Amino acid sequence: MNLADITQAANAFTDENYNSTIIMHYVNAAIGIINSRLKAKLPFITSTVDDYDALDDSWIMSLLVPYAAYGIKMNDGSLNEAQNYLMAFESAMRDLEESKLTAISEEYREPGFDGVYKADLSRGINIGWFGRRR
Repeated sequence: MNLADITQAANAFTDENYNSTIIMHYVNAAIGIINSRLKAKLPFITSTVDDYDALDDSWIMSLLVPYAAYGIKMNDGSLNEAQNYLMAFESAMRDLEESKLTAISEEYREPGFDGVYKADLSRGINIGWFGRRR
């Protein structure tokens, strides 16, 4: 799926006729949100015709298209409709957070993506678990 397809879908949902250049900003904002919340490094979209393969088409339709529709409706002042698209995006984000290990390939993962951190217990061993020396 490419930006032209995303634009067409967002325009169809919102009954508007925005061009891909404007939609690119909305879609890249959504990608930025995904990256910051999930500790991912999905690339931003820079072309209207190149396929975006960092996410599966189903994730593009459930995440990027609703966020683009949200941007369109915020831009034209339809706040109630915009809120509906934002809620759809947030719902899809929760689904992505639960499925991120299968939805986002390893090449797009930042350190901490898995949510597992190494604990340094060496200090606790030196002074005892409760901070008392014996």
